[in-house]
Amino acid sequence: MGILIYRPTPVLIPKDCACRRDFLSRHSTADNTLLTETDYREYDSRTLFYDVFRCDDDRKVVAIGPPPVNLRNEMAKLRITCDGQLIPHRKREYRKLCVLELTFDQTTNTGKNLPLRFSFPSFHVEIEVPPPPCLSPAETYRLGLMTLQRNNPLPWIQDWCRWHHRLHGVSRLVLYDNASDNRDDLAAALTRMDEEIDVVLVDWPFPHGPVRSHKNRLCQPGAQNHYLLRFGSADAWCLNLDIDECLVVSGEKTFREYLHDCESNGVVEVLFDSFIVPPYQGQPAMANRRINSYWFRNRERRGSSLKFAFKPRYIDYLKLHIAYPKNRGFAKLTGLPRLYDEAHQSLYGSVRKRLCSERMFRLFFPKQHALRDLSPEEMFFYHFRGLNTNWKRDFSEKVESFDASRHVSDPLINELFARAGLNPGPRPPAAGP
Repeated sequence: MGILIYRPTPVLIPKDCACRRDFLSRHSTADNTLLTETDYREYDSRTLFYDVFRCDDDRKVVAIGPPPVNLRNEMAKLRITCDGQLIPHRKREYRKLCVLELTFDQTTNTGKNLPLRFSFPSFHVEIEVPPPPCLSPAETYRLGLMTLQRNNPLPWIQDWCRWHHRLHGVSRLVLYDNASDNRDDLAAALTRMDEEIDVVLVDWPFPHGPVRSHKNRLCQPGAQNHYLLRFGSADAWCLNLDIDECLVVSGEKTFREYLHDCESNGVVEVLFDSFIVPPYQGQPAMANRRINSYWFRNRERRGSSLKFAFKPRYIDYLKLHIAYPKNRGFAKLTGLPRLYDEAHQSLYGSVRKRLCSERMFRLFFPKQHALRDLSPEEMFFYHFRGLNTNWKRDFSEKVESFDASRHVSDPLINELFARAGLNPGPRPPAAGP
């Protein structure tokens, strides 16, 4: 096992500059009330680019950041120079993302920092872009796993990594840490796992976004697409799961066999649904909780907020619950990724309940980019509630009592925990009511 600490090279609006990014939406998604100054303090108003990094061929530099919103005029007049030489760049804009590609005529100074100056009409920022880090050869990673987390219990994170490595063959974890209080302890805990899995721990200290408005949360889509552009080429497949979600293969095939079948059929993305696993009265405190501290789940699958596995080399853009393939006909026709993003988001959200995902994707994409939506009889994931605070200031755990009309005892949770060879933790009741 190896661990790489990755620190991005951001471009931030200077504190003494009056420019600030406005909200994407001024209304709360909870009750449609107007957002307040308190909400704005949680919003990412100063980050222009999360990271500016050099690609492995050392002839292209990529800058990835939030959407410009009201700063679009500043972005349109941006001039980028290196040692006084103007560097051409091309922009791609999505609803929650902006990507610049800088192309150099010749290979940049290998092994040395690359000085860049970002000159906007109202201010300028100078940075030095380090050489790309040394990563293991791409062919060594059959399956990757990426997530964004903050202040979760270290034993839980270790269990979560071991679960997906031992049960599903994950060979690399790219973990984005959103300014956890135990940042140094997290790196040490990941190193102590002693598993045959490589870890990239990415320092991602950017504001997560207002809790009351998911439309203004830019941090997680930024991390997902940073993985896609910076690290995705080293993974044949990647799992997108939160730290409180554990994948389960309930059919006879292993997860690797499912992926092999997908490759044979040209499938580049696999969606799976979830069962919510609620906390209960008398459960261990969050800091001492393990996966096998839970013993019952909801009877009905959630039916929303799906998660997915995808082939990074075929994906153009990641959102929280879906990935968009490359070579999309509509995007080629319009030439506007942001317009495609908004149009497809609206269409997908309104039609999906009536049409299966695969049929809809074949309507828009070539057959080789088909999407597969698995049933719980094949694959699903447990969503363990009462663990992740979801960045809420006033997080309070809501426990549930076992109700046979809504819940079902699920010994599979403990069975898989033991099958993964995880250390014993606090034990749940021997059987349900």
